[in-house]
Amino acid sequence: MDLKTLKAVTKALAVEYEGETLHLHYRPGAFTPELEDSIASAGESEIKTMPFRVMLVTLIDSWDLYDKPASEGGKVLPIDVDTLSLVPSSLLIALSRAIAEDSQPDPPSETGSFGS
Repeated sequence: MDLKTLKAVTKALAVEYEGETLHLHYRPGAFTPELEDSIASAGESEIKTMPFRVMLVTLIDSWDLYDKPASEGGKVLPIDVDTLSLVPSSLLIALSRAIAEDSQPDPPSETGSFGS
């Protein structure tokens, strides 16, 4: 096991939002104490949502969010802070919650070597 590989691994995730499904790949190993500290220590002069958007940009590797329907020639939106500033906050919160829930470690097995 090595840190570089842990941070590079991606997981697929489907997030339901407003009756549709957004598919994404995220990096669970990118959520580190360093990222948490940078979000928590954001200065008062920064825009309040900036640390949240930076966190999502760091975690999300790819997604299928288009600027307009694909059938109309839509293109996948880039994953950057400026683009995320245009995305509805409720979708960003849904993405954040889904990633947080999906990245939780599995609870210890009751049938493991220390179980009853």
